[in-house]
Amino acid sequence: MKSIKIPIQVFSEGYEPDILVARANDIPTVDLKHVQHAHRHNKHAFFLLLEGKAIMEVDFESIEMTGPSLIYIHPSQVHRAMTYDSSNAYFLGISSDCIHPHYLTSLEQEILPAPVLLPVREVIILLEQTISLCYEMIQRSESKLLVKDFANAFIGLVQAQYVAESARKNSRSRYAAVYKQFNVLLENNFTILRTASDYAAQLNISPNYLNECLKNATGQTPSELIQQRIVLEAKRLLHHSDLSVKEIALQLGFDDHSYFSRVFKKITTEAPLSYRAKNRE
Repeated sequence: MKSIKIPIQVFSEGYEPDILVARANDIPTVDLKHVQHAHRHNKHAFFLLLEGKAIMEVDFESIEMTGPSLIYIHPSQVHRAMTYDSSNAYFLGISSDCIHPHYLTSLEQEILPAPVLLPVREVIILLEQTISLCYEMIQRSESKLLVKDFANAFIGLVQAQYVAESARKNSRSRYAAVYKQFNVLLENNFTILRTASDYAAQLNISPNYLNECLKNATGQTPSELIQQRIVLEAKRLLHHSDLSVKEIALQLGFDDHSYFSRVFKKITTEAPLSYRAKNRE
């Protein structure tokens, strides 16, 4: 049967359906095997590595982690564990409905895609204490509301670290603010809005000013960022589904699959089918 969707990893039976907290040693072998293959999660995922090393691939980028460190992975991101060597780590998976609205907005609009963070020792201690308390609440079968509160306390600490890191990287606040707004629009509309003028109109600014802001914030033009987001989704579908190039083009809003192929090749230097043949698992 033709695969038309990127695999979504649903965790083994017995876990809380909306919130799960697991220590490295607790995760069943069947789940560990699954995460070695490219997938999405059906939850927002937080990985706190206290000791050891891990290498993962997130949207085709290799990411190395050495404890203590942490990373957040959004449900839309395709990823897999490449190597993992640690018995001292925590994993939090939580559905959108259980995340405080302010934290959820920040995760999706301010820090995506999220880099690996290397918090200072004092923050690592707070993160470990908070996630371990959440873990204990689940083990003791405490009320879901209490578990949710502890999970959100952990997420709040993580979110604050990402916001602080983002502020350090984007000291030019005027440009960063426009880029943030553009990025939210892009994530929600990349299959519909295709030109800098489209996004400038949505933001009530001129195309030239949008170009100035994005060039200063990222070093790239609006058109480059738009095409890169389209190509990222195309890579996901070429790599993880059996949809034809024409079907992928239609799914991404292209009526002319030949034009889609030209855009893809411009960004990657490869035709879609060549990319699929070289990179398929």
